[in-house]
Amino acid sequence: GIDGVFTLPNNVRVVSLLAKTFSPGIEGHDMAGALSVDWTGDLFRANGSYTDIQEDFNAEMGFIRRVDIRTTGLGAGWTPRPDWPGVRQLSMSANFEHIDNHQGTLQSRERELSFSLQRDDETAVRLGVSDEYDLLTSPFKVGLNTVAPGGYSFTTFSTNFGTDETRRVYGGVDMDFGGYYGGNKRTLGANLNFLALETLLFENDYTRNRITLPNGPTYVTNTLNTRVTYSVSPTLFLKAFVQYNDDRRLTNLNLLLWSVYRPGSDLYIVYNQGWETGLPEPYGPRVRGRSLAIKFTYWLSQ
Repeated sequence: GIDGVFTLPNNVRVVSLLAKTFSPGIEGHDMAGALSVDWTGDLFRANGSYTDIQEDFNAEMGFIRRVDIRTTGLGAGWTPRPDWPGVRQLSMSANFEHIDNHQGTLQSRERELSFSLQRDDETAVRLGVSDEYDLLTSPFKVGLNTVAPGGYSFTTFSTNFGTDETRRVYGGVDMDFGGYYGGNKRTLGANLNFLALETLLFENDYTRNRITLPNGPTYVTNTLNTRVTYSVSPTLFLKAFVQYNDDRRLTNLNLLLWSVYRPGSDLYIVYNQGWETGLPEPYGPRVRGRSLAIKFTYWLSQ
């Protein structure tokens, strides 16, 4: 495959990709390509993209969400700075994404409008609405409920508020509500973060989902995340991440040591462990899995 990133005059950026896979017994329909163009000005921005992944493209050394798709994306935004007391900038944007297969069948579509306001004190508020369509070719589980195959259209309203992230204590709240595959979904979230020292940051995030589907029980799940970041020096960092999900009764731990031992060259040591916490005594909690990964990079050019 080949890819390229081009920065052109007048704030234009072009990203392109063309790839082909070679698999035994497969000839043809095994290519993928993508092209995106972005333009950003002082008051306006615009972008467009097109991605084509053929039916037999086999990304064994990477990850793609799906094959046999053609994706078209368009977006535009306006970011004025009005002469309003206490207001730094407004932002209004519209985005569109259309995905179909190579037979022309619509797979999914999303249209989104959003408005945000940033104050001089760095607090910000955002309002948004999205209209979505998704074609399910197979059923999937949501708690004890099963969503049947078919085409689903639904609208989601969203809002969030965030405080000044340069403060020692900052956070935010967000809420989404609307349709969800023939039913309704409501998501509430909150985060609270502490910069205890100049080199020590605690980030806490909570999310609650409540999903109601026809002819089924209400599905509720809560997720709590905590991340701790400590900068030992400008070239050595320690990070810890813990997540708990009450629906799956799972706790996950991620530890990271990141060392920049020379400019452009890094060493990463990552340890992961998970526990099943919903097992009855004396079986739980039980270790679900462990892994240790080491990544080493070296920049040849100095």
